[in-house]
Amino acid sequence: MEVTQDKDGQLLPRRFVWGGSQLRVSDVGRRWNDEQGEHILVMVEPGKRVYELLHTDEQWQMVRSFTRKRHA
Repeated sequence: MEVTQDKDGQLLPRRFVWGGSQLRVSDVGRRWNDEQGEHILVMVEPGKRVYELLHTDEQWQMVRSFTRKRHA
């Protein structure tokens, strides 16, 4: 996991590994906290796929991925 911080100290995921591939984060979206930790939605290229990452203490995990629905 590659992470930077913005000027306010918020963590900004930049890259993570999933399924043996290194994925580059193109956008960071909504974030929220609950009893598990901080959840962050990120978009990766190519394909503009969205992933939910979870940050707890100093550990990161990928919670789930979302697939885009194609409209007919």
